[in-house]
Amino acid sequence: MKEGAKVIASDGEHIGNVERVLADSSMAQVTHLMISRGILTKEVKLIPMKWILKIGEDNVYLNENKDSVEGWAGIPLAE
Repeated sequence: MKEGAKVIASDGEHIGNVERVLADSSMAQVTHLMISRGILTKEVKLIPMKWILKIGEDNVYLNENKDSVEGWAGIPLAE
């Protein structure tokens, strides 16, 4: 998976792009993906690995739909 990969919800909706991969260094295990969307005002969300169905080089597919992800707390950032 590369930085900028598209994140696709289970209903086929593009919900953002991968900004970072977060890991627990003590366990050497990936815990979350940080995704963002928006141009002028970015919204950032941490997606837990348990929501990930499949990872490809250009796309990450979730087992949660867009509404579930939208309801997940985001972190608003200004560019």
